[in-house]
Amino acid sequence: MSEELANLPIVEELGAALVAGFRRREAGRLRKPALRAAALAVAAALGAGAVLATELGGADTSPAQAAARVLGTLARAAEAQPVRLPGPKQFFFVEQRSTLLLPIRPSDAGAIPAHAFYGPDARVTIDSWVAWSPTRTGAVRVVLRSVTFPTPAARARWVALGKPPLYPTLSHSGRVQHVAAVGGRIPLARSRSLSVAQLLALPADPGRLYRKLFLGLPAVAAFDAATALNLYPLRPPVRAALYRALARVRGIAALGAARSPSGRAAIALGVPDGGVEDEIILDPQSGALLGSRTVVLSTRSSGLVLGTVRSQTFVVARAITNRPAPPRSP
Repeated sequence: MSEELANLPIVEELGAALVAGFRRREAGRLRKPALRAAALAVAAALGAGAVLATELGGADTSPAQAAARVLGTLARAAEAQPVRLPGPKQFFFVEQRSTLLLPIRPSDAGAIPAHAFYGPDARVTIDSWVAWSPTRTGAVRVVLRSVTFPTPAARARWVALGKPPLYPTLSHSGRVQHVAAVGGRIPLARSRSLSVAQLLALPADPGRLYRKLFLGLPAVAAFDAATALNLYPLRPPVRAALYRALARVRGIAALGAARSPSGRAAIALGVPDGGVEDEIILDPQSGALLGSRTVVLSTRSSGLVLGTVRSQTFVVARAITNRPAPPRSP
């Protein structure tokens, strides 16, 4: 991905996760599964629970030890998971859906300051996908999917301000599409980035990977870098090494069992970041990244209720395609 794309305001606001593509919807009514599907879900939950009971340990286990054990489990699962990599002229496609809490501001208020980027006023859902290739020009597309207001007062404020755009960096149509340059770079954290070729050539040694990606980074930045990388296709030993390298980073906590929006049993890891906690949700059976979220830890710094999900992003689809676009339906 090009440096020009990485410097767009929309990318600066949402960070490297947007450059990677966007996320799964925050809410949606789940259909009642068939009995067989329900039985499989229960079995998966029991399996994940057994893994967690073993890896999280007892009361004497420290948070760092629990996180290391969970990351070790994820590494072993990733090693056994076959992964399809794109050919020289193919594209890796990833689609995500993000839901964010954004403040309602006048249209001429300028950029949203970092401390006030999230707020309780409006809930904005964005769909995004990215398609890249090591040899061909790729594409990135972002679409504003919906805007809702948690309270009547929030909507009244929006109307009183003249219905300003809640996501002004998108076009008037509510969507934007950019070209992703051949051999462009994938931003990670703290100005670190990798080209597509470097991504595909990452070493499978945890020590080398730690020095290359995480050395000198605080836990939050290392966490962000690992989350961004985990969206992309990595050889099984490299993904396993990524988890083992992340286990060397201090400050990561195992949060226990979690669920994806589709109800899949998962494991969550987190890192405190000021008044919030950054979390990633992973499949313990495959080691795959299912999504990420930011949860309020301090009501004083955010003004939100403790435990509020300030933002969340989930993977909708991953695929290998022959063109820089979503895979064609059969």
